[in-house]
Amino acid sequence: MKPETHSLLQKAHENCEAAALLLQNGYADIAAFGRDFAKTAALDPRFHRYLIDAQDLRQSGDYDTNAAVTPAQVEQALHWANDFLAAAQALLT
Repeated sequence: MKPETHSLLQKAHENCEAAALLLQNGYADIAAFGRDFAKTAALDPRFHRYLIDAQDLRQSGDYDTNAAVTPAQVEQALHWANDFLAAAQALLT
């Protein structure tokens, strides 16, 4: 088996495990964020853009064997996540 094929299979197994954990913990529907929060402007729509960009970054890291996610990209995504959490907490309190 080619190393690239082995790497993709390993990533696929990890993604299946992550999806199972999300499902077990009640996180089956991610698309609801755009519908319930971004379109209604309950939260700043930029957070929906952050979610989409972070998902694209994850897809690249998971499935593109020629592209690597850089530490700077991860730091940016973490910054977005922290901004989102602060806004969500403010909304809910």
